[in-house]
Amino acid sequence: MVKYVYSPNGLVNQDTGEVEPFTRSDRVFLPQIMRGDDQEPLVSMADGKVYTSKSRMRESYKASGNPQGVEYIEIGTDQSMKKKKPRQKSDPDAIKASVERAVADMENGRFSN
Repeated sequence: MVKYVYSPNGLVNQDTGEVEPFTRSDRVFLPQIMRGDDQEPLVSMADGKVYTSKSRMRESYKASGNPQGVEYIEIGTDQSMKKKKPRQKSDPDAIKASVERAVADMENGRFSN
């Protein structure tokens, strides 16, 4: 399977290095480009080593992958923290009463700017 990398000049074939220029209409319909496992070199806070692979760095967060033997959580990826807030139920009677009070205030000249 041929892999392409986006560049301002077109799509670059990773195997051959050839640039396939695209036209204006191609820019709208570019294929989804999946990011690989590679990343800019980062230092793992768990073991102090430099990693260029996301999966290898995440291995250092596991208790078996760092010298402390502690399980670390990567902030932003913990799904348990993404709990939805319960939806507040509206009270139709309270809404109706509030609207009626507002209308009465307007009709009697009791309103604020």
